[in-house]
Amino acid sequence: MHQVSQRVAIVTGASSGIGMATAEQLAQRGFAVVIAARRQDRLDALAGRITAAAGRSGAGGAALSVTADVTDAHDREALIAQTQERFGRIDALINNAGRGYVTSTVDMSAGDIRTDFELNVVAPMLLTQLALPELRRHRGIVINVASIAGRIAVPPLTIYNATKFALIGWSEAMRRELRAQGVRVCIVDPGPIATEFGVATIGSQDDATKPPTGLSADVVARRIVRLMAHPQREIVIPRIYRLAIILNQWLPGLIDMGTARMVRRDLPPRAAGDKPSPPVSVQSD
Repeated sequence: MHQVSQRVAIVTGASSGIGMATAEQLAQRGFAVVIAARRQDRLDALAGRITAAAGRSGAGGAALSVTADVTDAHDREALIAQTQERFGRIDALINNAGRGYVTSTVDMSAGDIRTDFELNVVAPMLLTQLALPELRRHRGIVINVASIAGRIAVPPLTIYNATKFALIGWSEAMRRELRAQGVRVCIVDPGPIATEFGVATIGSQDDATKPPTGLSADVVARRIVRLMAHPQREIVIPRIYRLAIILNQWLPGLIDMGTARMVRRDLPPRAAGDKPSPPVSVQSD
């Protein structure tokens, strides 16, 4: 085991987007980063850039790339074991790996539901559990990358909404559970970000040849890095979406009307003579 004096952060989903940008910015600030994803070629390229930047500046962090599917128990265990073997400690875990799913309630299958929950909810829960002994020892931090979709549910991201609501609920409970043990838990809720998320989302109609729209992943990465020094319960990016969350909480009818227009366009035409069911009459004793 090689002990290091610098702090060590694990970043999942680091082969692109928010995960990649976060790993690079953490390394620039002196963290040793363990970058995990399924695409080994991208991880190796990222590790090479981090190492080269550290060499040029004479400062910065080291990088360890670990090919891992976080839904696989063996891969999760190997990720934690390789981190401890290389660096001897874990100070931060950024649960960023995730995937969207575009489908309606009518069309979703049991497999669709399980697949998204395994990656977006179960995997971060179990990976955090494995990292907790080290996080407790070093009074570390867990940062769960959720989504605006975890605060405002909009079809047809039906399953994705459910997973992010679940991730936020678990994060809140864990924050209260671990506070006395010195482990901080933070939630990050990004809105539309210019990443591969849209193209990678199952059922998405996004054109892979067109550049993605939204905020730069670097913006989110900077806010995540800031949480390392100044933890907060939850941050929303961009901040303007806080207003939408408040409206969804206190005036949900406004959001209902807005989403109803979108959903109505996708409904099949009503058959001639088809009428709604009459209201149920309930007699009191």
